[in-house]
Formats: sequence, structure tokens, C-alpha cells
Amino acid sequence: MQDHFWQGDEYMDPVIGLGKRTSMGKVRGLMLQALSSGIESVPDAPQEIVNLFEHLDRKPEWFDEETFERGRIVLANSTRLGRLIALAMNFITTSQASSVANAVGSTGQYTNPKTVMRRHLETAHFFHRVSLPRGSHRFSETFQEIVKVRFMHSQVRFAARKRWGEKTFGEHGNPISNTDMALGITAFGIQNLIGDSAFGRDFATSDLDAAVRHWGYIAYIFGVSENLIPLNFQEAVEQFDYILSTHGKAPEWSPIVADSLLIVPEEAVNLVSNPILRGLLTWTAVPFFHGLLYHFGGDDLSYRVLSTRYTSRVRMRIQAIFAVTVGTAIGTLSIVLGSLPGHEARMIARASRGSPTGRSALLLIEMMAKKVGVREVTFETHDMTNANDFKPIRA
Repeated sequence: MQDHFWQGDEYMDPVIGLGKRTSMGKVRGLMLQALSSGIESVPDAPQEIVNLFEHLDRKPEWFDEETFERGRIVLANSTRLGRLIALAMNFITTSQASSVANAVGSTGQYTNPKTVMRRHLETAHFFHRVSLPRGSHRFSETFQEIVKVRFMHSQVRFAARKRWGEKTFGEHGNPISNTDMALGITAFGIQNLIGDSAFGRDFATSDLDAAVRHWGYIAYIFGVSENLIPLNFQEAVEQFDYILSTHGKAPEWSPIVADSLLIVPEEAVNLVSNPILRGLLTWTAVPFFHGLLYHFGGDDLSYRVLSTRYTSRVRMRIQAIFAVTVGTAIGTLSIVLGSLPGHEARMIARASRGSPTGRSALLLIEMMAKKVGVREVTFETHDMTNANDFKPIRA
């Protein structure tokens, strides 16, 4: 896994290189045509795009549609509590892990409310989309959205690597490396199940393995090398532990990235028009989320994130006690509801429209985004980005 910190995306990076040499708009158009109608619909397609779609059109040997769908159902039924825990932990990873925070922070897009909210909207849209049925089907909207996000990540990687220079590349690895992308299997896939289990919810090993296989195939579409894709839950957790252990010291961008992430729960509360209810949520919902972050993230890391809001560790610890108390009650209720007859049928029905939590989050962020004039999800933010738009990092 260590070697793959220097690997980018074997198939998409050459496509971006082609776009930089010719026309990014034209290359995007050719890619979108091949995505929606097949590579055979693109006459005289450049070899870089042909190679990409040979990869995308091939299912790996370990892929199984039934297992993929079971994993989707299990993940779509993770509780709101589990999702909040995963969100809190990903706030820490995004803002404090050196490789992630460097890639995010150096874009400079976290200093502009509109670009901040555009990223949040695109992120929410992506995570809801991958929870929908039929996502593994080659011509589904889900499959196509994963590839669009992959295209955008390669654009960032190309510009950031050029801006940072070869010395930084030699010491730190590739921006948005293959190893960092593999982290998503656990960070974005099964971490919410780990959060649920922390409050007593049990999962069958086969369901945990299916969830890993589900996100494993998403990672494959996203460009993660097959030898980095875990095929069962135990492998995934071991891989997760290793990648997290390599993330090193938080970079200079960490405070501003943390601040932009904490905006999300705060702005969600501000959408409430009734001042009494808004005040109640400000003193309960936001501290509850902060408490989860502090409890699961630990004293030092959580303090670095939350200190952009306040500096009292005593206050943070009180919030953690509050969050664990409420979380335990919520977890107990979900266990009771899960033991009632018809649970499996309810799981399947609930997942038929994707993750209910993801759908709610998307609606909230759509409302927040409209307030700053962001209404469309295009994943085209970096079509006009060049290396000089990025900030250098300290090697």
C-alpha cells in the first residue's frame, strides 16, 4: 500500500493529460458520449479514452451482482446515528490527514462560500446517488456519476502535482493517490456501520463483507487498483488502520478546511424559520454532532477540528457525554425496532429509494446551496483550472 501513495489513476490521468494538450471541453464531451452510448459510438476515439473504457466496461472477477445489491441494502439501512458518526470521523480525516487536507486546501476553493457550498452539494449528490438501486449497471446514472467524479479528481491531481513540483511529489506522493482513494471504501462505505455497532447494533459477517464488496466495486469504477481493494470486512478494517496511521501532521490548510466543514450542521439549523425551534436545535443538535466528533475522534484530533469554534476542552467533554447518552438511547431504540417481525422486508423497502439519510442530507444541502446561488450539480468545477490556481505546499 505504501508504494501506491505515488500512484495516481492509471487510466483517467492520461485522459486528463490529453485534455490539457488539446481541449478539455472536447475530451470531456468524448468521455460523456462513451459513458452514455458506449465507446463504439465515438469514431476514431483517442487511445487514452479507449483504454479507460476497456477498464470501465470490464467487471472484475470477484464482482457479484447479488452481493453488490445486498451490500447496498445493508448500507442504505445504516441509521442516522451511524451516518452522523461517519460524517464526524470524515470531518477529521478531511481536515487533519495531511494528504487529504493538502489536496483539498491547496485548491483555494475553501475560501469562497459559493465554491464551498458547490463542493458540499456535489458530495451530497454523489453519496445519495451511489445508494440507489442498479448502480453497478454500466449505463446507469450512478455509474456515470462515479466516472464524472473520477474525471474531476484526476483534474485536481494533474494541476496539484504540477504546482507542487517533483520534490514535493518525491516526499509526499501523488495528490489524491491511489492509496488515498482506497481509503474511501471504509471511510465512506462501512464506517457508518462501525458507528452503528459502537452503540450495540449487530451485523452478520456476511452483511459486513457484502458492504465492503459493494464499495469495493465503486472504488474499482473510481480507479482504485484491484490489489488495493479489500474483499471482506476484516481486510477493510486492517487496511483502514494502516492508511490512517500514515497520514502524519495536519497541514497549514487544516483550520480553514475544518471551518468550512462545520458550516454544514450549523447552516442546516439556520434553515429553520421558527426562532424558538432554531434556538433549541442550536443548543441540542449542533452540540450533539460536536460531541460525537469529540467522543470518537479523541481529545487531540477533535480539539484541532472544534477549536475553530471554541477552545474549551471542558465544554467539548460535556458535549461528548451528552452525545453518548443520547446516542445510547437512539441505538437501543434501533435495536428494538430491528428485532420486530418483518425487519428484512422493511430493509428492502427502505433501500428501494436509496439511503433515507442520504436523501434527507441532499435536500438540506440543496436548500443551503440555493441561498448562495448554487443550483446545479455538474462536476465541472475544474475544467478551467490550471496549476497556477493551486497553492504550493510545504515539502
